[in-house]
Amino acid sequence: MPTTPDPFSSNASTSAQPPTSPGQKDSAETSTTAGTTPPPSVPTTPPAPTPSDDAVIAERISIPAGSGSDDDASTGGEWKLLTAKLTSWWEGNDLGEQLNHLRQPLRIVAILVAVVLLIKVYSGLLSAIDTIPLAPRLFELVGICWMIQFSVTRLVRTDERRDVLQSLRERWNSFTGSKN
Repeated sequence: MPTTPDPFSSNASTSAQPPTSPGQKDSAETSTTAGTTPPPSVPTTPPAPTPSDDAVIAERISIPAGSGSDDDASTGGEWKLLTAKLTSWWEGNDLGEQLNHLRQPLRIVAILVAVVLLIKVYSGLLSAIDTIPLAPRLFELVGICWMIQFSVTRLVRTDERRDVLQSLRERWNSFTGSKN
């Protein structure tokens, strides 16, 4: 039964060589047995896979060679090609229409940035006030005094209490959008 050659043995390099005449084969065997080593066998690599025809990659740009004069060298074909592509893009796009499409998202982004900045300034102001030793407790006292004054003047009588509750319901309904 024939055996397959072992790629890691030294005999594999001699068996991988093309068949030669019997006289040459004997000399090759004697040269390996005489102490000279044959050149190492180079493993064959499979061919590189060809890229698929993708629409993004498939476009090729060919630039014709210039005549070699100094005028052509200063205004190379690459520059002409780039300017031609840019002018065709500029003419093909209606920038005013694109701005109209982006106006609402730009407003939303501007409002969000303004809100974030306002919150940062407000938190900085509150943290600065908080560092003053008596300010937070003083503001709490002012708030409690205002609540007591509002309650005494607006919530003691039934008519005024009903008006305050009605105005709170109206504000809540206008906020939520319900018509109750």
